[in-house]
Amino acid sequence: MRIRDGVFSALWGCAVTAGAGFASAKAAELAGALGLDAEQITGTGRDGAVTIEDVRRAGPEPAPDDLGPAGRHLWDGITGEYQLRADEAAQLLAACRLADEAARMEAALDGADVVTTGSKGQIRPHPLVAELRAHRLAMGRLLSALGLVDPPLEGEGEIAGSVAGRKLARARWDRRAA
Repeated sequence: MRIRDGVFSALWGCAVTAGAGFASAKAAELAGALGLDAEQITGTGRDGAVTIEDVRRAGPEPAPDDLGPAGRHLWDGITGEYQLRADEAAQLLAACRLADEAARMEAALDGADVVTTGSKGQIRPHPLVAELRAHRLAMGRLLSALGLVDPPLEGEGEIAGSVAGRKLARARWDRRAA
């Protein structure tokens, strides 16, 4: 138990932090559940106290209710690591919906033949194979447009710098070609 102004914080029902304010017990509990440090959250409550709403604003945006398991997994994985603007969240939502559709197509293809008989008796690929490929490509484009880059692994070079360097080099070469 920490002491604030000589009074035990248990009397006030709050967990005092080393920051400017303190977090209520429920706000500190929610912050811990979301993997956040309550001391790093700017409080808007009385005397700078961190409220539950402050923690919710600082935490990852919850997944929309209409997402399936694949879309929710993608949403949680990205919003847990990155802070997205509204336009980026809309792109991510579109990618998550594509992930759900792709998962449904994979389930439909599971156990089915990947080839089928065409209208004239010829053997051709199952139509869902092409649709699944198109969904994966579209999802990849949406996710790459977000510009999310994994941090480099130990022993690797700076990946983000390499991506930015390639973009700059392309821009230079495009100007020279014009």
